Amino acid sequence: MAEERQIYDRNLLYEEVWAEPIQVVAKRYGVSDVALGKTCRRMGVPLPGRGYWARLRAGRAEAKPPLPPLKPGQPQQALVHRMPPPPTPPEWAEEAGQAAPLETSEPIVVPASLENPHKLVVLASRYLAKAHPSGGLLLLARKACLDIRVSSGSVDRALRIFDAVIKTLEGVGLKVEVAVVEEAETPHPRDYRDSERRPQPRPG
Repeated sequence: MAEERQIYDRNLLYEEVWAEPIQVVAKRYGVSDVALGKTCRRMGVPLPGRGYWARLRAGRAEAKPPLPPLKPGQPQQALVHRMPPPPTPPEWAEEAGQAAPLETSEPIVVPASLENPHKLVVLASRYLAKAHPSGGLLLLARKACLDIRVSSGSVDRALRIFDAVIKTLEGVGLKVEVAVVEEAETPHPRDYRDSERRPQPRPG
């Protein structure tokens, strides 16, 4: 995804944050309200206080303060980096969200042993056999297979549960498959800076 850039203008930003709530303005810029608030403080743009919009609706809001002169080091303009909206979800995602609850005539029974496992379970089993624990769990979240996160001692049980569920779904005419999509990786809050926010795509 290509990164989009635009300019914050101090005078325009001042008018915007006093005309609409900062959440609305931030959405228009494609950033969070927290990030926009930090930008305003850095540029010396005063913000409405807590409860301002409720008092405004009631006709009791305080007057808008004037935009103060620039202090040394405060910019008149600033560059904002933002990512374009994520791609439209695939058709299967919308269908999955609208699916009716599954009804089965019998409860799903997890067998005591894994026999004739589904091909997706076989593939996950191979990945798990090679996986290294992270935080006490074996993770397959970034592999093109079932998203399984399980402790080493519960691998067999997890595979048996997945196998039973998949076979039940296919038994009522549904199709189970693995789809790989690209999703943005969110930076850690402590590393966050508006001008350096560059989420990288990762398989999910």
